[in-house]
Amino acid sequence: MSWFVIHRVNEGREHLNLSEWAKSDHKKMLQQLEEIEKEVSRHDMPISSDTLIHRAAKLTEADINLVVAWAQAERRRNP
Repeated sequence: MSWFVIHRVNEGREHLNLSEWAKSDHKKMLQQLEEIEKEVSRHDMPISSDTLIHRAAKLTEADINLVVAWAQAERRRNP
């Protein structure tokens, strides 16, 4: 089980590493914000296998709306 968790964390970091967020170039940051918006809007995040283990990780519609609104606001704030 620990290998699975480590693999999932490393895979996630390949796509979006929040520890590196401030070091990202502007274009990459905007692309990541757009990807966050798309993934969350389509209910593709969090991944269903993660919510099977951690039911509290499942996003409500209010959570989804909040994340999407944040990503959109950040993209507008940093054109």
